[in-house]
Amino acid sequence: MPARHALLVALFLVLCLPAQAQFATPSLPFVQLGASGLPGVGGQAGFATPAFTVLTREGMLYADYEPRFLDEDGGRLLVGLGLGGSVRVLRVLTVIADVNTGPYDFDVGFRFGPSFFFSFFEQTAASKARSFRLFAEPFMRGSARLGRRVVYVELGAQPGHLRAGLLFGL
Repeated sequence: MPARHALLVALFLVLCLPAQAQFATPSLPFVQLGASGLPGVGGQAGFATPAFTVLTREGMLYADYEPRFLDEDGGRLLVGLGLGGSVRVLRVLTVIADVNTGPYDFDVGFRFGPSFFFSFFEQTAASKARSFRLFAEPFMRGSARLGRRVVYVELGAQPGHLRAGLLFGL
C-alpha cells in the first residue's frame, strides 16, 4: 500500500511540475516592483497571489510625483493603495485551447482604493478638497520571461499611467 502512494505522488510531481514551468509569470505569489511615468515620475510596488490558475488577487502601492514644470498645478505627490485582481488572458487560452503562449503572459484587471494628494506649493481650497479620494483603476499588464527574469509593462488609469519593472516569485 505505501508503495502505491509513493508511486502516485511521484507520478503527480512528474506531470504537474512541467506544467507549472510553462507559464511566463510566477505561478506562486509574486512581488511586483517598477517605475512609472506619465504624467509625472514615480514607482509601484505590490504583491499578487495567483488563484485558480487564471486569476490573481493583488494589492499595489502607487506613488507619482508631477513636477511643477510639467503642469501649472504640478509640484504634487499622489500616493494610492489599490486592491483588486486580474484575469490572466493567455492562461485562459492555454487552459481552454491548449495554446502555447511561450514566455508571455497578459493580464486584464481592476483595482480600487484610497489615494492621497500632497501639494508642495500653493494650497488652494480646490487642492485641499481633493487631497483624499477613492479611485477605481482598470489596468492591462503584459509580462515576459527573459532568461531568469520576468519583466512587465502595465498601463492603467491611476497616475503614473505607464509602468514597467520586474516580477519576483516568492
